[in-house]
Amino acid sequence: MDIHVFIFNWRNQFDQTVEKEKALSALGYRVTVINSDEENEQAHWVNLGESAYFTDQFMKALELFDGDVMFHVQGDVAEKKEGHYQAKYVNFKKRNCRAYASRNVHRNYVGSRKELGPAIRPKRKASQRHINKPASG
Repeated sequence: MDIHVFIFNWRNQFDQTVEKEKALSALGYRVTVINSDEENEQAHWVNLGESAYFTDQFMKALELFDGDVMFHVQGDVAEKKEGHYQAKYVNFKKRNCRAYASRNVHRNYVGSRKELGPAIRPKRKASQRHINKPASG
């Protein structure tokens, strides 16, 4: 599975973004940073300028995306605990996944899990089929 990571950077997030880029690259992710901080540009980043807010950054990510899974990270999001990115990487590699847009008061669209259809899970071996089955009684 080809996972393409996009990190969005903006003013005052440079150090955290660089840290995330290094950590995720070290795990084997293909990382693209989309930057709108004109005071902290890197030659290998996609530098859009100060006027490029989230929508412009996301549209650029969609334009550049060429993998199986788009993994988006905001520059200011802190790793919950040591190894968090490693765990997510392993989970993406082990199983197919789906996305869900949660309810959010800052947007008009309200996502529904039903829109996504059934979850896609790897087939279990016959010896594993008893796992997560309700007890009969």
